[in-house]
Formats: sequence, structure tokens, C-alpha cells
Amino acid sequence: MQREFGWQTDPQRTSEEPFYRRTAREVKETVSGWFHEKEEDSTLTDAQKLKASRRQFEQERQEAFRRLQAQQELEQLLQGK
Repeated sequence: MQREFGWQTDPQRTSEEPFYRRTAREVKETVSGWFHEKEEDSTLTDAQKLKASRRQFEQERQEAFRRLQAQQELEQLLQGK
């Protein structure tokens, strides 16, 4: 696969850690980054940051649900004509 896509191994990054573990760690770091506030909030504790992230996630989820409902209602109205 490396030959197919022209990938080359980085000589500085030879690791004994299996590929799946490195990938899982990188995915975890990426996903956890989605739920962290900007670094401006460095005075907040981790628990406060987590609570704020959860609140923001819930607000965005509720807004997406409202938009979905509105879209479905509009489609029903258009089908009814």
C-alpha cells in the first residue's frame, strides 16, 4: 500500500508501537480537541471546561434537531399539496 500511494516512512518516526494503537491515540486526541474550549479560558478548571463543552454540545444538538423538524414539516406540507 505504501508503494501504491507513494507513502514513505519518516526515519525520525520509527516506532515500536503498533499502527492501530498510534491511530487510536491520534483519533482520541482529535475527538477530544472538538470538545475543548479555546485556550483563552485557561483560568477555568477542567471540570468547568468539560461542563461548558457539554452545554455547548447540547445546545448545538437541540438546534440541529429543531432544524430537522422544521425541514420535515416543510416536506410534509409540500407533499400534501
